[in-house]
Amino acid sequence: MEERDINNSTTDTDLQSVKSERQKQYQMIQKALREADYYSLTGEIKDKTVYAYVNDKVKTILYSNYSEEEYTYYYKIEPANPQETILKDKKGYFYYVYLFTDSYEVNPADPYGDIKKLILLVEKIKDNWIITELMYNI
Repeated sequence: MEERDINNSTTDTDLQSVKSERQKQYQMIQKALREADYYSLTGEIKDKTVYAYVNDKVKTILYSNYSEEEYTYYYKIEPANPQETILKDKKGYFYYVYLFTDSYEVNPADPYGDIKKLILLVEKIKDNWIITELMYNI
């Protein structure tokens, strides 16, 4: 039996190992994004182990732009077709991440905030899954 992920970055005859690796990616992504949600509300990181899941560029995006006026929620992670992304020339697993950003002050132009779609790239570096890119999919 063989399964390929959406961008053919993994081909494995052992379906269980493919599912296991994919599950590890989802858990890592969820943990990193949950901490980013907490950071956007409090300006603090509860679990600093999330730094091991992201490279420096993504760390700056997720954990260094705290503002008391705004908060961000990340939700809905789904596999992405790399050909539909701006990162299509990279190798790894591609995911869409939807996010909602709003401010505590009512904005007459958009009082309900804005839902955006990010593209996230996960690569295996030294036997560990790392989020290496996180950017708007323009």
